[in-house]
Amino acid sequence: FRDSKVLMPGQIAPGAGIVVTECLQPDGTLNWTPPEAGPWQIIAFKRFTVDSSVMAGVGEGPQLVLDHFNKAAFEAHARRVGDPLDKLGTAKTAIRATFIDSLELMTDLHWSDDFPEQFQKRRGYDLIPYLPYLVQPGWMNPWNPRVSQPYYISDDTGDRVRADYRAVVSELLIENFWQPFVDWNHRHGFKARLQAHGGPSDVLCAYGLADIPETEDLGASGNTHVLRLARAAADIYGRPVVSCESLCWIGTPYEVTPSQWLARANLLFVSGVNELVMHGFPYALHKEKWPGWFPFEPSPFLSGFSSQINEANPLWAAIPTLNAYLTRAQGLLQSGANVVPVAVLLTDIGYGSNPGEGKVEKWLQGLLDGGYDYDRINPDGLSRSKIDGQSFISPGHARYSALIVPALNGLAPGLLDTLLRLARSGVKVLFVDRVPDRSDSLRDSHVADATIRKGMDALQAAGAQVVGAEHISASLASAGVSPNVRFKSTPCLFIEKRHGDETLFVFHNTSYEAITLDCEVAAKGYPCLYDPFSGHLRGLAIRTSGGLTTLKLDIEAGGANFVVFTPDRLKAPKVLATIDTRPGPQAWTLTLAGHGHRGRVVTGTQTDFTLTDLSTTETLADFSGEAAYAATFDIDPAWQHDHASVWLDLGTVHDMARVTVNGTDFSATLAPPFQIDITQAIKTGPNALVIRTFNGPNNAMMDLKLPGLKDLKLKPAGLVGPVNLI
Repeated sequence: FRDSKVLMPGQIAPGAGIVVTECLQPDGTLNWTPPEAGPWQIIAFKRFTVDSSVMAGVGEGPQLVLDHFNKAAFEAHARRVGDPLDKLGTAKTAIRATFIDSLELMTDLHWSDDFPEQFQKRRGYDLIPYLPYLVQPGWMNPWNPRVSQPYYISDDTGDRVRADYRAVVSELLIENFWQPFVDWNHRHGFKARLQAHGGPSDVLCAYGLADIPETEDLGASGNTHVLRLARAAADIYGRPVVSCESLCWIGTPYEVTPSQWLARANLLFVSGVNELVMHGFPYALHKEKWPGWFPFEPSPFLSGFSSQINEANPLWAAIPTLNAYLTRAQGLLQSGANVVPVAVLLTDIGYGSNPGEGKVEKWLQGLLDGGYDYDRINPDGLSRSKIDGQSFISPGHARYSALIVPALNGLAPGLLDTLLRLARSGVKVLFVDRVPDRSDSLRDSHVADATIRKGMDALQAAGAQVVGAEHISASLASAGVSPNVRFKSTPCLFIEKRHGDETLFVFHNTSYEAITLDCEVAAKGYPCLYDPFSGHLRGLAIRTSGGLTTLKLDIEAGGANFVVFTPDRLKAPKVLATIDTRPGPQAWTLTLAGHGHRGRVVTGTQTDFTLTDLSTTETLADFSGEAAYAATFDIDPAWQHDHASVWLDLGTVHDMARVTVNGTDFSATLAPPFQIDITQAIKTGPNALVIRTFNGPNNAMMDLKLPGLKDLKLKPAGLVGPVNLI
C-alpha cells in the first residue's frame, strides 16, 4: 500500500493494494520496483503448518492437530483411531456414540492448501488482494475472546470481505470435518456427539449435524443464552437429546458443593439441556495416596477447574441422591417437544466473535423476562422451514410464531427471499432498531445492495416492523404472539414442553434468596408439582380465569419447580401449620473419618461436642471428610397423632448431610433448607439420631507453599446448626 492511500493509521482506500507475490525471490528477497515514488507499506502473509500438538493428548507420538478443512486429513485420522473399533466384535454394541470436544483451534487466520481456489469458486472473486482486511486479532480465540478492531478498515469493504471469508471457513469446516465425522459414525453404527462451539463455523448447523448436540457449562460460565444454542439446534434439526459437559467451574477445583451442582443442573434444564455428562474424572487414580491424581487440579500455570467428582472426594456421598434427581428430571425433559414461540436470527460465524453480541443478549434476556422462550435460528434452518398459517416450522418440526432479526449492517441476498416469504404469509417479523441497508458480501455488491434496500421496503409493506430493543415483548404481545408465561412477580428462567395431552413447566430460581413466583400460564389440565428427588407427584391449588391458570410457587435459592399439567386432577394436600418448634439435642458425640493436610488420615471421637464450624477450630481446620454427629432426643407423646408431621431442621450444614433416626436412613440432603420429614422413624421417648455431614477436599489441600494452591481459602465445614424439631 502506498502511504498516500493510507488515509489514517489502519484505514486504507478501497482497492489500493498491489499483490507483489510474484516478485518474491526463492531466497526471500522482494525484487519489486514501486510504480510511484514515495513511501509504501508492505504487508507479508505467510502460509505455514500450524505444527501444534493436541492439547492434553494421550498415547505416543507427536499428535499434531490435523487440517480441519481437509477431508482426507479427517479420513486418515478416522482410519487410524476409529476403524479399529470394528475389531471389538459384539462388544462394539456397548458404544453409543463417539465424541468431539470443543475444537479450540488456536489460529488467527484459518487456511488450507486450496483455500484461495475454494474462496474464488464460492464467492466469485480473488481473496488475495484483500488479505489485509482479514487481520483481526482475537477473532475466534476460544479462550476468553476479546475481539479487536480489524487492523485495516476501508468503508464497508473490509466488513464484506471478512463476512465472505468467515462464511467460506464455515462451509469448509462443515463439509470436510463435521459432516465426515457424522457420516463415519453412522457407517459404523454409532451416534455422533459433538461440541460445535470453539470452532469457526455456523455453530447451529454444526450442532444440528450431530445426533447429540452438546454444549458445556465451563465455557458458557452459566450463561443461559450460550447454553441455549445447543437446544436451538436440536429444535431446528430435530434432535431429541441435548447433552452438556456439566458441573465445571474455573478456579474452585476443590470447593464446589452439592448445592452448586443442583443449581447448575437446574440452570441447564431450563436452558434446554436434557442429558448431563459430569465433567471431571470418572474414577479415582492413586487414591491410596489421598486425594490421588486429578487431571484438572491446580498447577503453577492454571488455577484448576472442574468439580473433581470421584470416590476420593468426600462429596461422592451425594452422587446417589444427585443421580436420582438428574435421572428423573432428564426422563421428563427427554419426552415431548419444546414450546418456543420466538426465533431469533443468528448469522454470526463462531458464536461470541461479534463484539455486539453482548447487546443482543441483553434484549434476549428481556424476552425471557417477558415470558417468551426463544431459539436462535441460522439462515440454513430458516430457509428450509415451511409456512403453516401464521407460523413457520423448522426441518426438525419446531413451530415458531415470530422471527426477530437483530440489528445487522448487511444481509445475505438469499436470505431476503425467505424473510419476504415469512412476512407475506403473516408471520410476525421484527427488526431490532434498524433494517440492514446492504448485502453482507463483496460480490456484485452494488446490485445486491440495491436488492436489499428494495427488499426492506417490501418487507415493511408486508407487515414487518422495526422496534426498539426495549419494546420487543410488547410488540409481540400486540401482534397476538402469546408468551409461555405471564409473570406477575419477579421473573425467573423457565422452559415449557408438551407431550401428548400433558404440559411440563420447569421454573428455576437463579438468585441467592428464596422467591415466591406468581405467574399465569395457558396450559390445559390440572397442575401438579413433581419432585425429581422422590418421583412423587402432588396436586396444586387451582385458580383459573380467562383460560389462564395462576401458579404461586415457593422456589428455594438455586432450586427448580417441575409443574406438570395433566388431564386428571390430583388432590392437593392440606396446608400443614407449624404448631410447635423445640430445640434438638445439645450434647453431641462427634466421630471423624477423613483427611487433613498432605493426606494425613484423620479419625477419632469427641464427646460433649458443641456444634461449630470445624474450619474455625485449631485442630480440625484442615479436615475434609465425613463428620458423624450422634445424640438422642425425646418426642412428646402429644406430637404423635394422625395429622402430625415431625421434621428435623438441621440449620446450617457444610456441605451436605445424611440423617439416621432409630436406624432408619433418610436420603441425603444436598442443599438448603436442610429439613427432613422424620415422622416415619420416630417413637415416643428417647430417639437415636445420627447426622453425617460431608465437606469437600478443599480444606485438606491447604498448603500455601505449593504453587497453584496459594489462592485457596478455608471453607466452612461440618454441622453448625442449630438443630431443631418442628
